[in-house]
Amino acid sequence: MRKIILLALLGLSLLCPDGLAHGASGGACSPSQYQMEQVLKIMQKYGMVDQSRLSQEYWKELACAVSEEGSADKILSLEYHGDNYYMYKGSYSMDPDEFTRQMTYLCDNGYHFVTGPEIVGYVEGWLNLPKKSIILTTDSGRQSISSLPRMTSLFEKLNSQSGCQPHMISFIWSGTMAKEETVSCKDDVCWEAFRKANASGYFTFGTHTESHENFTEKDSDFLANDLAISIEDIENNLGITPYLLSWPFEACAVGAEESGILAAFGGASKPIRKNYVERNDQLGYCLPRMFPPNPLSESSRPKGYTFVQMLDEALGK
Repeated sequence: MRKIILLALLGLSLLCPDGLAHGASGGACSPSQYQMEQVLKIMQKYGMVDQSRLSQEYWKELACAVSEEGSADKILSLEYHGDNYYMYKGSYSMDPDEFTRQMTYLCDNGYHFVTGPEIVGYVEGWLNLPKKSIILTTDSGRQSISSLPRMTSLFEKLNSQSGCQPHMISFIWSGTMAKEETVSCKDDVCWEAFRKANASGYFTFGTHTESHENFTEKDSDFLANDLAISIEDIENNLGITPYLLSWPFEACAVGAEESGILAAFGGASKPIRKNYVERNDQLGYCLPRMFPPNPLSESSRPKGYTFVQMLDEALGK
């Protein structure tokens, strides 16, 4: 099967390692062989090859979006905790109706939902993405067993209705997921919820660590051991090997690359007006995230912004 996929890639397009390119005739758009091979390698490392996102149609649409909109210099990255949470006296909160409104807006306005391999390519500088791109992340764990099915169902509905392809990066706090560790995960219901979400294709799963400690206060051996346990838990239960990380408490430490992590997310990693993921980002292991607006349509990062204002500012409007 891998040989078949590689042959399909070889027949697609112009060689252009530095970005998505125009086809040679008729204004057709096509990606580079190099980029697609790199994405395939990341998928293989992950242990799950998504053929729909290696298809000629998918990559032509992506290349044409870059051609029409221009390539993104920066991309808004949002930090959710599922679709139903309440923190900081409600300034950072979400409910299913507001989550639905935000996802529907993105689909209705032609946003590209960035996948895990595409994040790596963009941050490392070998992949251009359309200006209207969005990175959705969610820090997950046992509390996600209710939100994951709702989000999956919503993504399926939006895909069916409009043809958009929602995608979210879900970071699993693995330390409280086992059935023997908490009563809420009895009968393996927690990992089963993640298996079903994984099978949907709408998520890339990373690690939110095993212990959920502040790793800036720990040594490198503690981090390496923690990530080894978390990655093994995810491998054993989902059959995939995570290569993305979100730091607990948004406290970015050093050394994650030694555990096979290719990129990691923090939070307010840059000055607020520059708190975006950039192509060839120098903070590849402390990527920034903003807070999506709460059900009152106000974000607390950046403070007071609506969803549309956040999106427009990322576009330079």
